[in-house]
Amino acid sequence: SNSDPVLVWHGPHILEGNPHKKASGWVTIPFDVFAGDWVRLIRAFSNYFTPDEVQRIARSHAVKTGIFNIHTLVRLRLEGRLTPQIIEKYDSEIRLAVPVPIRVVRWIANAPMGLCRFLIRFV
Repeated sequence: SNSDPVLVWHGPHILEGNPHKKASGWVTIPFDVFAGDWVRLIRAFSNYFTPDEVQRIARSHAVKTGIFNIHTLVRLRLEGRLTPQIIEKYDSEIRLAVPVPIRVVRWIANAPMGLCRFLIRFV
């Protein structure tokens, strides 16, 4: 006999996908959300963490999801979502949240679009 628990649902079907769901808002403003808002949230708890822990926690989302890896940064540049103005606005937050060195992020933000279209095939 099988001793693993079994769950059987006899009620009505009440969970369904949302056919009207649109893309998440953060897709259009990734630095606002994952550098600005996310880092602000982590910094709000800085009394409980060492500076190294704050950096590790702030960077953890980008590391796990790849949202700010080199390929994605180049793609964001091509989409107009990574600009020198974004770097200026979120400099300290980008230093915490993005696992790529800030000098590389700045270089990508200032790279000509033609170069980015070439690079995106290789990174």
